[in-house]
Amino acid sequence: MPILNVQILQGHSAAQKAALLTAASNAVVESIAAPLPSVRIVLQEVPAENVIVAGEIGKRMVRVDVALIEGRDEAKKAALIAALTGPLGQAPRLVIDTGAAGAETLHQRADRQRGERQTAAEAAFMADPSVQLLVQQHGARVVADSIRPFEE
Repeated sequence: MPILNVQILQGHSAAQKAALLTAASNAVVESIAAPLPSVRIVLQEVPAENVIVAGEIGKRMVRVDVALIEGRDEAKKAALIAALTGPLGQAPRLVIDTGAAGAETLHQRADRQRGERQTAAEAAFMADPSVQLLVQQHGARVVADSIRPFEE
């Protein structure tokens, strides 16, 4: 999942920002063959007084931080820089952070944690002395998928 954080100086219209985001998304898709649904871009506008480039306050600049999974070769990275140059109006400075393809995603972590909470809830329920008594004395059984963890 390519994730781009783009910083530009303030002063662009909403239409210009929308065009930039769309063009940058397309550039990512075309240059590194990323599926469009996986592309994420965050655009941040920075006040000119908060930027200094080569000793000049308020000088036009673009910064792009890119997070890519491992496996993108130098040719693909160069193609990404070239593809982003047009929409951004200048060659961006890329800070490329490649994460391991096998690393746990946020969705996977949430699923794992949900499963852990479910297992803990079931274990706590079955360890309850009242539940154990009902099972022992009356042959009660727990219906599968009937226990839910308490979500705060």
